[in-house]
Amino acid sequence: MNFSFLVFTFLASIYSTTVLRKEIPAELMEKEMLAFGVCDSDRMVGLTWREVEECEERFAPALAALNILTPSKEDFDAADLNGDGTLEFEEWKQWGEEQGEEGEET
Repeated sequence: MNFSFLVFTFLASIYSTTVLRKEIPAELMEKEMLAFGVCDSDRMVGLTWREVEECEERFAPALAALNILTPSKEDFDAADLNGDGTLEFEEWKQWGEEQGEEGEET
């Protein structure tokens, strides 16, 4: 499995706020789980903004080459549903599903 692709998927999905389904596709879920592992540098549950920034910096040339936008701190904070500064996978999943529901309302 190409870890660079997983990181791209992770960073792009945090940035994206228009998921068109209520349910996140299984393939994306698997890639996200792997990407969380790749970006996790402190071996603690979830990702901090620092870890996301480091992942962005590490893969910046490839992200730029593919025109993949990276999440801002505001994007990260929006997905960090409990506001504790750590984005856990379940928070990301719930946030993604909520974005899909909001997209359907408009």
